Amino acid sequence: MIEGRIVAINDIIARANVIDVTKIENAGKVIFGSTVMVKDLETNKKISYKLVGQDEADIKKNLVFFRSPIGKAFIGKDKGEMVTVSAPSGERNFEILNVEYV
Repeated sequence: MIEGRIVAINDIIARANVIDVTKIENAGKVIFGSTVMVKDLETNKKISYKLVGQDEADIKKNLVFFRSPIGKAFIGKDKGEMVTVSAPSGERNFEILNVEYV
């Protein structure tokens, strides 16, 4: 069992790519690796999410898998756009306040 996990981890490492998000053409849009500051339109709470790969994702740290419902909803959007996210807990509406590439 441990050996199988070691093989799986070695496979992930072998396929890993380091992506410098500051060098990706973005035209101001939300892309993989960007940090998105949004306002939840129901609670008026500001939240910052970073769009990451599956192995990095951790919702407790606001690291969101870019292929998750919230990640897919944000990809390609611009500052100022309204976004509706269809999540298992129901629809959530956000306004994109800022997009950073750090």
